[in-house]
Amino acid sequence: MHRCLQIPEVVCIIFEHVRNLSDSKNAHKALARLARTCKSFSSPALDILWYTQFSLLNLLKCFPKDVITLRKDHSIHMNRFALNRKPKLKDYERVLFYGSRIRLLGCTSGPILDAKVDTLVYSTLLSQRRWVGPLLPNLQGLEIDLEDFMGQVVYVRLTIGPSLHRIKLQDDYGTGDFNRNEEFWRTRSTSWNNALAVLAPHVADLQHFQFSSFLDWIFRYPTMECINSFCQSFRRVQSLRVMNLRLTNDVLKHLSTLPHLSVLEFGIDSKELRAFVDTPSSPEEFNKIASLSIFTDSISACTSLLSRSAFHHLLSLCIGQVSAGGDWDIGAFVSNLVTPFLETLEIWKLDPSSEVLGVEPEDHPPIPFTRSMLYSLLSFPSVTCLDITFDLSLQLDDDDIKAIATAWPDLRKLSLPDHSLQLTAPITFEGLLSLTQHCKQLGELTIRVDASKIPDFASSGVLEPSNLLYFDACTSPLHDAPALLEIIPLIFPRLDTLNISDSYKRIGDAGVLQSSSAAWRSLIHALRPSVPSYDVHLD
Repeated sequence: MHRCLQIPEVVCIIFEHVRNLSDSKNAHKALARLARTCKSFSSPALDILWYTQFSLLNLLKCFPKDVITLRKDHSIHMNRFALNRKPKLKDYERVLFYGSRIRLLGCTSGPILDAKVDTLVYSTLLSQRRWVGPLLPNLQGLEIDLEDFMGQVVYVRLTIGPSLHRIKLQDDYGTGDFNRNEEFWRTRSTSWNNALAVLAPHVADLQHFQFSSFLDWIFRYPTMECINSFCQSFRRVQSLRVMNLRLTNDVLKHLSTLPHLSVLEFGIDSKELRAFVDTPSSPEEFNKIASLSIFTDSISACTSLLSRSAFHHLLSLCIGQVSAGGDWDIGAFVSNLVTPFLETLEIWKLDPSSEVLGVEPEDHPPIPFTRSMLYSLLSFPSVTCLDITFDLSLQLDDDDIKAIATAWPDLRKLSLPDHSLQLTAPITFEGLLSLTQHCKQLGELTIRVDASKIPDFASSGVLEPSNLLYFDACTSPLHDAPALLEIIPLIFPRLDTLNISDSYKRIGDAGVLQSSSAAWRSLIHALRPSVPSYDVHLD
């Protein structure tokens, strides 16, 4: 064997490359063969092969054949994994050998399982844990679903181990089956209360916790008592993402004292937020915070919070509106922002009404985005992402776009959605090109431009291809589709998504609007056959 292959670090790097092959099935087979090649390859190959498991099924299959059985279950249209008998201590030898190599368990992007594990299996293994020991003693990350907290919560209690430092808790309840009656909310609340109660004793030493749900901004579960008890159990957490837990003033006070907290994402109503703001600040509060996301009903309460010196060194800031009411003056917020090192600023309108509550979202007038608002933001020289999802009325022109390009050369994402129905736009396509030409790393762009006048070669000269991947043109007016069709592959060769809004078809001068609509549709149909990789569509 070559001397290089006798160096464990080199072998691990090679095997990592094998694991990252695009064909994951063949990658697993290759690692299994490497593990059987020789003793020096066996341990590192097995470590990588077992590092991530999507469920306990593969591990449970390591029990002796007389212990386990697979039976066809027609009620679930798949096999059911069960036990023939209770495992004895010697039956655990292979299970513990491989279980100690698992570091991450549970992943939403995992393969479809070929069998469902019977709940009795988990109950039996949990009852034997006292003399067998932890099934996954080196598990570091656990991703679990709300369904795992039904009944006696045996799966969660079985998998939690002494080395755990990362948990992602999620609710994958599908929107298609959404039941909006009170019984649904009572059942969900009970399950979430169980989840927080079971996890609370194990989060003191966690470094990362995430609470994820498709009901991201509905605060009807769990109870405040459970939330308070759970959140105040954290001691060493570095990243806490709980946007759909409505925190209280007392919880926020506790979190402000945590010495390692650098990423915080949470929901809170403005009353509780103002109560925290009214308490005296201390030099030690939030002393490591670098990324902050707040989902609330009042942006002025956020302004008051951000005036505290602890947040003047933020690198990333996200503010989300979770209700139609409340004070939401973006202009005043931007003007009073004191975060000179800010790299990412996101201001989101989160309206779940149409998707979750089954009613049409309310129409609100667009928010003016003025030149003074822009230049307040341009004073932050390190911005790489400005993402606003509110419907805006842009009061900018080409000179302002050129100012963006000059101030933020490292810009990666710019979202300024304007769905107004004027027949022209003050930002021209030439202004758009100045942005994409100067901001070489710009990958996502949402902006309304006047696409009715496309610059020719005489005026624009040779244009360098940009790295733009996503372009949402909103309600950009367009009349000459062939001219735009000719220039798009030249300047946006990597573009894979072109988005336009059809809201302009519902209001205004039908004749002119239909003309723009027809031009965009003509462009779409021309792009699809010539550049098949484009995902070009109407909203």
